[in-house]
Amino acid sequence: MLKNRLLLLFILVCSLASAQDTVWLDYDYRRVPSDKSAYYQIRKWQPDSARFELKMYNKKGVTTVYQVIDTIQEIRDGYYLSFYDNHQLNYYMTYKQNKKHGKLYGYYKSGITRRIDLYQHDTLVSGKCFGVRRQDTTYFDYLIYPKFKTGKIEEFSA
Repeated sequence: MLKNRLLLLFILVCSLASAQDTVWLDYDYRRVPSDKSAYYQIRKWQPDSARFELKMYNKKGVTTVYQVIDTIQEIRDGYYLSFYDNHQLNYYMTYKQNKKHGKLYGYYKSGITRRIDLYQHDTLVSGKCFGVRRQDTTYFDYLIYPKFKTGKIEEFSA
């Protein structure tokens, strides 16, 4: 009897460890039925890191891969990778509690390094940008938010 319970518990734990969920999304990243989707996301639990890995796909393949500790609020914690349509790596960075933390690497479609930035708790510590021939070039911010008369950053959709 105890052996059967242990076997059942083992099977349950293994099935939960390999569980994954598919979410269908439109162009505004809202949940939709699969036949109306522009993207889909596969969410997979990673028991070794106590995080979910999310892979976002479009019709050409994978676009982003990242880790979260909360799938409702999508709190990023761990690696984040984004890809060009040619499957070449675009960005690699790490997050800690939804803030950029560690090195951010940006690449041209050719695979040549475009930038290397260092962040601590979402604050830029240092950064360097490179031209397509790997030469140093003028530094520019990774992301520049729009400014409005109200002084607030507002989200909008096209």
